[in-house]
Amino acid sequence: MSGRRPNPSRQDKPHPHSTFADPSGMYLLAQDLGADLIRVFSVDKSSGQLTQCTNVQAGAGDGPRHVAFWLPKPGSADGTIMYSVNELGNSVGVYQVTYPASGCLTARKV
Repeated sequence: MSGRRPNPSRQDKPHPHSTFADPSGMYLLAQDLGADLIRVFSVDKSSGQLTQCTNVQAGAGDGPRHVAFWLPKPGSADGTIMYSVNELGNSVGVYQVTYPASGCLTARKV
């Protein structure tokens, strides 16, 4: 983690709180309150090995704590939304999730 975050008493170092699988079961997301990140890992279903993907950046001082997913079409990843409950910012982040043909899932803050 480079530099200090807006809440020095709670964000002086990385502070992963919880992990959640995405709806596809192909990714594991870890909310890092200290670094204002949602860390994303792909899961190799045959070996259980994790590979780090590009992290999702939360707002400065948000302190993401939990995530939940909403799928507008059961059985389809199209239009997947991820909600992040942010403890330090007393807010909810909303992200549009996409699954590219290759590589890792991406999440764009909306």
